[in-house]
Amino acid sequence: MLDHLRQNPLTRACYPTSFGYYPYAKGHQMLRDDHSDNLLIYCEDGNGHVKTDKFYGPVTKGDVILLPSGHAHHYWASDDNPWTIYWVHFDGLQANQLIKELDFDAEQVVASIGQQPLLASDFNRLLSLRQSGYRQTVFNYAAALTRQILYFLALQIRSSNTLRRHNFNLDELRSLMLENIEGDLDLDTMAACAQLSRHHFADKYKKLTGISPVKHFIHLKMERACYLLDTSNNSAKQVSAHLGYTDPLYFSRLFKKVIGISPSAYRKGLRG
Repeated sequence: MLDHLRQNPLTRACYPTSFGYYPYAKGHQMLRDDHSDNLLIYCEDGNGHVKTDKFYGPVTKGDVILLPSGHAHHYWASDDNPWTIYWVHFDGLQANQLIKELDFDAEQVVASIGQQPLLASDFNRLLSLRQSGYRQTVFNYAAALTRQILYFLALQIRSSNTLRRHNFNLDELRSLMLENIEGDLDLDTMAACAQLSRHHFADKYKKLTGISPVKHFIHLKMERACYLLDTSNNSAKQVSAHLGYTDPLYFSRLFKKVIGISPSAYRKGLRG
């Protein structure tokens, strides 16, 4: 498998060498003096710690760990609240360039991006490929998903870093959005969280992120809808209600506007 990934022009730029998911990983730890590929970990829930020769710190829900090749590291789950993590080892001719795109601080191996249902959904798709057999098309899709995960993270981390440099607490705002993901959240409430006037907040948010805060909130709701369609047998009507929409037709129109296809077409594409 790895020989195919290394040699195929469609996959050799960046490809996964292994990947997995550890729910409530009590007692989980890993100590490596050296490793030959790169490791990305997304903490979906719980807590843990990570240590390298230049960094030691906690890992909490919504954090991403990046451990480039060739560096000793030690990471472990918290005893009282063990983490739930997705992870992927990756390599390739352009792996280093993709790592640079992630905009990690040279000595900081942890970045906070908050809860990301779309990221979890991409990881779940990657994990599902383990049951698809050893076929060339499966390998190609696995490599494409790995690149997609990295590009998505680059976008999230760079946005977070930009906002932080402008004294904008994106993590707090994202947490507020996620806390209200199953209901409504108006502009006044978000502006109050940022301690800015309604107009100043909306203007500053869009200048820094390229998207309005209300539209960003809607996008997060549609990402959660994708996740629910990916991981449950709930109907589109049930997903609509779960996210606080009383009109399923309005939800379907909004989903299509954001995602590009209807909820039913999205699920049909998943399940063939």
